[in-house]
Amino acid sequence: MVDLKLSINDLIIRPTPKKILFYLLNNIKTNYQIKIARDTITTYSYLSKVFKLLESSNLLYREKNSRRVFVYLTDKGKKLTESLLEIEEILKT
Repeated sequence: MVDLKLSINDLIIRPTPKKILFYLLNNIKTNYQIKIARDTITTYSYLSKVFKLLESSNLLYREKNSRRVFVYLTDKGKKLTESLLEIEEILKT
């Protein structure tokens, strides 16, 4: 039987979660959940699943402000995302 649960290691090498992490790193002020879903062309439900896994790994945190949920990378999340960017640059050359 195949385990369908994703681990954080499986998740960060996939294109869409990487795109989400890169978006969070580059867009610090406008990180509310529905905008991230639109800008990264991701469904809201998939984005919520990704956020739950990233949050449980202490890579991001969510903050509710009135009706919007803002999302921010933790220091650990920033370091990971910057490392992923470096790896992508190395692979391009």
